[in-house]
Amino acid sequence: MLDFKKIGERVQKKRIKHKMTQEQLAEAVNLSSGYISEIETGRKQAGLIVLIKISEILSCSMDELLFGELREKDPDLREVSRILSESSDFDRIVIMKCKSQALFSLVW
Repeated sequence: MLDFKKIGERVQKKRIKHKMTQEQLAEAVNLSSGYISEIETGRKQAGLIVLIKISEILSCSMDELLFGELREKDPDLREVSRILSESSDFDRIVIMKCKSQALFSLVW
């Protein structure tokens, strides 16, 4: 299960490292600064597309945002992260729908 409080902490850390304000990040991803604040504090759960945009702007992998740096050593996770980061928004949506269908079929 994803820990959105930790994800928010990672977003904040990366944003500060890039010398960006919440307002600047919000403008770059077309959100309000209040929403960015809520993501960073874990009060809001950012969706996949938002996290992908944030990772692109902050020059980090999705894996790093979602799981932290320790998981980056797993080559399979790095490959998934690379594929997602190189995909269009439409491709990411298709990938996530396929993932959901695959998980659903495993349950049944």
